[in-house]
Amino acid sequence: MSAIYQNLMSGTTTTNPLLIGGTTVDAANFANLDVVSAPDYMWLVLDPEGLSGAPEIVKITTHTSSNTACTITRAQQGTTARQHASGTAWVTAVTEDDLNELPFRKLTTTGDTLYASAANTASRLAIGTAGQVLKVNSGATAPEWGQVAAAGIASDAVTTAKILDANVTAAKLSTAARAEYYTVADNTARDALSPSEGWHVWTLDTNRLWVYDGSAWVLMGGSLPRCRAQRATSQSISTVTATAIQFNSADIYDSDAMHDIVTNNTRITVPAGLGGVWSIGYGFRWATGGAANTTRVSFMRVNAGSERYGYFEDEDGTGSIGIAKTVQVDQPLAAGDYIDLIVYHNEAGSFGQDVSLVPITLWAHYRSPF
Repeated sequence: MSAIYQNLMSGTTTTNPLLIGGTTVDAANFANLDVVSAPDYMWLVLDPEGLSGAPEIVKITTHTSSNTACTITRAQQGTTARQHASGTAWVTAVTEDDLNELPFRKLTTTGDTLYASAANTASRLAIGTAGQVLKVNSGATAPEWGQVAAAGIASDAVTTAKILDANVTAAKLSTAARAEYYTVADNTARDALSPSEGWHVWTLDTNRLWVYDGSAWVLMGGSLPRCRAQRATSQSISTVTATAIQFNSADIYDSDAMHDIVTNNTRITVPAGLGGVWSIGYGFRWATGGAANTTRVSFMRVNAGSERYGYFEDEDGTGSIGIAKTVQVDQPLAAGDYIDLIVYHNEAGSFGQDVSLVPITLWAHYRSPF
């Protein structure tokens, strides 16, 4: 059953008069109305401006093609049947009941769900309780919230092959030994937990997976920490002077505020709680035009120590080439450790780098726990 609507239809009645109990009304312009037959219907408002009394809403239940008469049901939607003289105005209309049937009008509470309870009929299903799932009712006629019955789990979903005695033991399922899995907003929420060894936590702000090792949270996967600092201009290096490159251009990427282009801009620093094995590296090209048989040196340091990582020493035999270097090594780094890039040469005067194609870069990528 559904309402039929027809735009811009109006006229005046010719029934003289339409009595209170009358169920047939005539009008010349009814000949232009659409066909109406049960169970469908059309709303008609008699005397819509209330010129001779209160307007009355009637339901057209039957109208045949080109007919000037309609069968009606009187006094609809709270209106009262009354007598209407010949010449009473009428209009087809969208009524309050129609508007109340709009789907969004049926949604009264957060979490409501709309479903079709019959053809062309929208109904509201209130939200269920925590832990319930949306399923089909026992009569297979409508959705409902509830628990999944054992009968609803396919027989091949859980098999002995998937749950071997050797894999599922009492020790593994004990309260102290079982793993717990949580999703939390950030590290603050993670640290508020009281974990046991083996707990897994996913932090939403950084999209990272952490595992508790019995004493601390260890980063195991997800979006891993990374930083790539750059310098887009050549840095003048004095002769026979080991000098740290100042990375003062906007970082290519920096996931954890590991580098600042102003303060200590020679350094990439390991963030708190993220000690582990890191891939560290650098890349740049020496400038051309140096003297023949001069030496170029480059290497990384950790905490400005004496150990040299990714060390290269080259001799320019012609003075005409710009020696290019790209180096990467894996290095254990603790939280708070920092790396920098040192360069050295023995030209007669100051010497720089060729940044016409690519900038000078220094990077650190987290790989794994210690």
